[in-house]
Amino acid sequence: MTNTEYKCINLFETMKSLLSPLRKTADRFDHFDFVSGDNKLWVEVKGRNCASTQYATTVVGVCKTQHAERVLFKRYQDAEVYFLFEFTDKCMCIKYDKQVWSRYQIADMYGRPHWFIPISECFEL
Repeated sequence: MTNTEYKCINLFETMKSLLSPLRKTADRFDHFDFVSGDNKLWVEVKGRNCASTQYATTVVGVCKTQHAERVLFKRYQDAEVYFLFEFTDKCMCIKYDKQVWSRYQIADMYGRPHWFIPISECFEL
C-alpha cells in the first residue's frame, strides 16, 4: 500500500466512523482494493497524477460497477461501494449509486468502457 493510499484509506475510515479498519483484498487483481470485515463496504482506490482541479472529470472502469451490480449487491444486499481518488493535492471520494451514475457519460478508453465522473460530485476526505 502506498503512503497516499494509506492516507486516503485512513481519512475514509475516519469519515465513516468505522469500528474496525478495512482490510486489503487478497489479490491485486480483485475488483476492489479494500473491504470491511462484514463485507458491507467495498472500496477502490484510484491514483491520479494530477491535481483535482486539472480536469472536470475522472474515470472508473465500467467493469467495477458491473461487478458490484452482478456480484456484491446480490450477495450482500446492504453493501456500499466507494471510489477514492488520490489526486496530487487531495483525496476525494464518491459513492456508487446506480441511479445517480446513470447520468454520467460512458466512453471507450484504452479499448474498454469507462465512466466519466464529474469531480464536482466527489467530496474531499
